[in-house]
Amino acid sequence: MCLTRDELSALLAATKERKFKPGDTLFSKDGKFDGLFVVTRGIVEERVGGENMTILRGLGSIVSFANMVNPDSKKALFTAAARTDVTANCIPTQTLEPILRKNAKFREIVAKSSILVLAKLHPGTAKELATMEENSLNEFIATSEFKMPGPKDKLRFPNGGFCLLGSVRVIVAEGSESKEKYGENSYIPPSDKEFAAGKKDTVVLVFTKKMETFVKEHDVKHKKSHGKHKASISVAFEKEREVDIGFNRLVIETERKGSYIPPAGQPYLTVPGQEANREEESKS
Repeated sequence: MCLTRDELSALLAATKERKFKPGDTLFSKDGKFDGLFVVTRGIVEERVGGENMTILRGLGSIVSFANMVNPDSKKALFTAAARTDVTANCIPTQTLEPILRKNAKFREIVAKSSILVLAKLHPGTAKELATMEENSLNEFIATSEFKMPGPKDKLRFPNGGFCLLGSVRVIVAEGSESKEKYGENSYIPPSDKEFAAGKKDTVVLVFTKKMETFVKEHDVKHKKSHGKHKASISVAFEKEREVDIGFNRLVIETERKGSYIPPAGQPYLTVPGQEANREEESKS
């Protein structure tokens, strides 16, 4: 469980339902970002670039963890607008911030869930990550190691990595200046060198597999499964006081039963009592 009962209670108490008409903005680029939105109805578009850089978010989607990677920033990284009539639960950032700062697992999920948007916003420094398809990218990032190194910690990136916040540099002899440095939103290529974090707060992902190796294995796996039917399972949600967080998916509280089919490659949320409900449904 990512959130403690106290943390979840604080989120539930602060959450407010908001409604938007088509074209209304949830937040605007460089404008104030004061809340995380959990979509419960309709479709939201995240405008992370040009015409071909719009990401659509539907039922259960969180808009957007990317704005929370740096808890000190109060500005939105991009514009999010309602494409249809939208209903969403808004969780104020002032409630989320203290949880983000002390709950390392929650911060890890925020970081990993933000890579798609950050890569699209910064294709120049994100390199190959910016061209990966969403499900493939999520699958690749899921196994990476989340780290928040201190200035004296040493890091290695044998399979590459990604710097979300702060910077990392190659360690060189005392008195010399490192020319190999990677800042925020930067892909770190595979290296056998030792790295150190910068003076500011640093957040990085250390990849457990080289990107080119993952892509080859991923392509082979999908070619073998091409043409085979993969059934998705509909999951019924009831009002719950405990939830778990998955990639870009969060259900805070719902008063009605509904169904949710996550995109391929993304895990289901685990809700207490859910397995029992599934067994009962399969028997009926």
